Amino acid sequence: MVQDTPAQAEKDSFTQLSLPAPAQILRAKTLQSVNRVIAINISILEDLANEHDAAMTKLRDALPPEYKPYVDLADHFSDEKFGTLRNRILRACNDARREIEETVQSLRLEGGQ
Repeated sequence: MVQDTPAQAEKDSFTQLSLPAPAQILRAKTLQSVNRVIAINISILEDLANEHDAAMTKLRDALPPEYKPYVDLADHFSDEKFGTLRNRILRACNDARREIEETVQSLRLEGGQ
């Protein structure tokens, strides 16, 4: 998972302390949910990559040698593709975290609890 920088962690702890208790709970619970979504999505992506690799190996082993180059052409789930998909998941979840922070801050600024 994405680690916060020391400056971000300090800012987050200050933000958390300056929020009313209900807003702190809302922030903590929603960020916890986002972290769970990240972990689940990365796990699913890893499962898909492993299943793809296993299927490609079975196919490669089952075909005569002259067909193996065609199997290699069909092998689309490269490390680069995995990294690209992983980064898309992380970007989307980081966007969600920022939106949560902004929403919670607006609750504090409006004086709502």
